[in-house]
Amino acid sequence: MVQLRDYQESLVSRVHELQDAGVKSICAVSPTGAGKTVIASQIIRHAREKGQRVMFWAHRKELIDQCCSKLDWAGLRNYGVFKGSKHPRHNPGRPIQVASVQTLVRRDHWPADLIIIDECHRSTAKTYVKLIQRYEDPPMIIGLTATPYRDSGKPLGDIYEAIAEGPSVPYLVERGYLVDPKVYGAERIDVKGLKITAGDYNKSQLAEAMASTILRGDIVANWRMRSLAEVGAEDMCTVVFAVSIEQSKAIAAQFNEAGITARHIDGTMDDRTREDILLGLRKRHIKVVSNVGICTEGWDLPHLECAILARPTRSRSLYKQMVGRVMRPDEDKRTAVVLDHADCTRMHGFVSDPEKYSLSKNEERSKKELEKRKNKDCLKCGAIVSLFEQVCPNCGYTFKKERVSEIGYTEEELKQLTPEQIAEIKKKDRADSTPVHKRQKHFNDLCKTAMEKNYKPNWARMRFMNVFGAWPSWQNGIRVPSSFKEYEKAYKMRAIAEAEAREAKENQQQDLLQNATK
Repeated sequence: MVQLRDYQESLVSRVHELQDAGVKSICAVSPTGAGKTVIASQIIRHAREKGQRVMFWAHRKELIDQCCSKLDWAGLRNYGVFKGSKHPRHNPGRPIQVASVQTLVRRDHWPADLIIIDECHRSTAKTYVKLIQRYEDPPMIIGLTATPYRDSGKPLGDIYEAIAEGPSVPYLVERGYLVDPKVYGAERIDVKGLKITAGDYNKSQLAEAMASTILRGDIVANWRMRSLAEVGAEDMCTVVFAVSIEQSKAIAAQFNEAGITARHIDGTMDDRTREDILLGLRKRHIKVVSNVGICTEGWDLPHLECAILARPTRSRSLYKQMVGRVMRPDEDKRTAVVLDHADCTRMHGFVSDPEKYSLSKNEERSKKELEKRKNKDCLKCGAIVSLFEQVCPNCGYTFKKERVSEIGYTEEELKQLTPEQIAEIKKKDRADSTPVHKRQKHFNDLCKTAMEKNYKPNWARMRFMNVFGAWPSWQNGIRVPSSFKEYEKAYKMRAIAEAEAREAKENQQQDLLQNATK
């Protein structure tokens, strides 16, 4: 019998409680690295003890291989695999089936009492819906994910009735089950004008744009400096996340030209070649692997020490998958570092930030919220000025033209990012990206609330400051409503009258006390 960790047991118990309450479809949420496949193996064991037929659905070879490995480890070897008829474990007659959704949708229907869907944030996609609709009598469905939201914004409530929520990232870090990485990054890159498709940047357009877009900081120079600082040598075990094959190959070539052993992998390569390269990284014969869409879901290397983000993404799921690769603890791990050259942290926050999950809420964030604005900060006075200004109109500072390397990286050092820095940057972005008339309306609403509830006048200003990171004033286009001005005057007069009344009362009490002592 496999011994689960306490939080894994708790999540399994929560799933069973929902099942006993009559819930037929459950989304089980647990962070990357928390052992969702181990949790799935325990749920499968319980289902088999009841004589149920079980299917485990996944969309990638790595996830299927991972599930098979965990089933073997848990002693549940009576399973077959739906992934081409030539798969060595192909056996449709067995009571447990591990299935590729791409293969299964082309095959005859296989009956099941329980379906477990890995990376279930994908389960509102057409392929999954088509497979679910094959069942006249819907089986129990349990989805597993670290990120219960679709990049397209389509709510998962179309498939699932309830959420069974596992531990938070801080909880797992505090107990040593995950490692909180140091994050280094720069302020921002320019992704203006990129088309949005299904909630993320259009892949082909992004790949074309990245050929000339400036990434913040030279990748090799920053890696070298950070590797020497963290482990004392140029040999951090590293994965680079690139947006295109061309970009990934160029990054690998950069490392090799600098004398650092690096390789590139992508989905067009045969399985054997990819596996050999990843084995070289695992054995530390290769120091850096640059990849496109391979080293995310289903790939684990516990002693991975550095993740380089060389691609922008609007997708929180992808961002968390990339950073999550470096968060597993291991006795051979010397450090955990994220080098964010693509401004992902400023966009999405830290993976340890608290989140509220919802099956019904549309999680898609507006393009206006996430786009970078056509402005920059004056390094002397801090004023926000047009991106195209050569001289700051506020203080006269002359902007220096950034030196850019031949393949498009600025020559700058990435700085360690903190939650406080990210919060301040996001505040400024909200102020920059929200039209003045909407900020004015928000301030008017705050003023109205303050008057209705008899709050101090500064309450409205402080709340505005907390949202937009700037004090409401005529300099930034915000006017104080005339009714609120009258309220402020009356409030001050009332405060003065109350203070005078208190003082008179105190004087009266003092006089009475003095008379009593005579």
